[in-house]
Amino acid sequence: MVRLSPGASWSRARVTSKRKNSAGNNIRAIALLAGGYAGNAATGTITAVNAAGVYIGGLAGTLHNAGLIATSGGTHSPVVLFAGGYVSNAATGTINATADTSSSAIYINHGLGTVVNAGLVLAPATAINLKAGGSI
Repeated sequence: MVRLSPGASWSRARVTSKRKNSAGNNIRAIALLAGGYAGNAATGTITAVNAAGVYIGGLAGTLHNAGLIATSGGTHSPVVLFAGGYVSNAATGTINATADTSSSAIYINHGLGTVVNAGLVLAPATAINLKAGGSI
């Protein structure tokens, strides 16, 4: 898992989380707990098993995706903005909640959400869930 302070940045080609914490819960691949910005380049891959791939909470967040963000298993969305925010998915981007998960691919709650999509957003149920409203 990668945790960043507000204003920090980090770059890596592949981030995968299959780890569990001491309580046995799965750990998110990327977690920004005080809002912030996350970006995934066209060559980037962010995956998680039974956890969110990218989680931004505490304050509104921004995610720009041009690569792959995916989660498998459980009830976790690949992208979660838990205090509202903005998600853009470029033409080269894929956000995928695989068939064995029951969640949306993009889940934005507790604040207005905006999603701009030119790529693929895949989920077995609702692909984009703006729980508090917003625009797609």
